[in-house]
This record gives sequence, C-alpha cells and structure tokens, in this order.
Amino acid sequence: MGASKLVKRQNLTSFDKMEAMMVSHFNKILGKLLHTRRLDVGVPDAYMRKTIHLLEPFHHKRKSFTVKEMDTVTRMLIFIASTLSCLHVHHNCYWQQYALP
Repeated sequence: MGASKLVKRQNLTSFDKMEAMMVSHFNKILGKLLHTRRLDVGVPDAYMRKTIHLLEPFHHKRKSFTVKEMDTVTRMLIFIASTLSCLHVHHNCYWQQYALP
C-alpha cells in the first residue's frame, strides 16, 4: 500500500488519538461505552438521563412540537438504538432471509 499521500487525502485513522487512548477492557469511543470482556456496547448514563428528560414533555395530550425538538429527540433515540444488541441480531436475521443463494 505504501506511505500515505496526505496532500491528496486525509488519513482514515487519527494516529494521535489512537496513541493517546489507553488500552483497556472498558473504553469510551465516539460517545459509546465499549466493554470488551462482556462484549457489550452501551450508552453513558448521563446521556440516557438527558434523553429521558427531553422526552418527559411529550405525552398524549400534547398537540404540537417544533421541528428542532423532534430532530433533537430523534437523533438521541437513534444513537441509543444503535447500541442495542438485540436489534443487531434481529437486523442480521432479517437480511439473511432475503439474501440471494
């Protein structure tokens, strides 16, 4: 592959961050908690509390909301859902049944 040509394109890996990151069984990367011994990915408790706090004003009697409110809540819920292992397993099974032989 040879040396990187940084004039043409940026390195895919940030070596400064990679060298600074502690090697551990428990790391926080891109806002997600990675626990390699349990093979678990999670969301920090503070992020969960913030999301729940933003969801509290939404109830069945509420008639309106702003696009910015819904955008914020939706993004936070998508981030949380991306860490749910049950969805990954279900998602893989879903696509396997439609795979070509």
